[in-house]
Amino acid sequence: MLTKSPGNSSRYVPTKGLYILDTTTQTIDALMRLDISAGVDIAINRKGKAVK
Repeated sequence: MLTKSPGNSSRYVPTKGLYILDTTTQTIDALMRLDISAGVDIAINRKGKAVK
């Protein structure tokens, strides 16, 4: 996964990403627990829409 570097739109910075194509409620629950306990920044999207 590549994200744009802040302040410089022409430079891309590699980031780590995990793509889970077929999510279940258990998968989302586990990722949310990881987010809270480990301080990991996790963004969960389901078919292009953010899950809150």
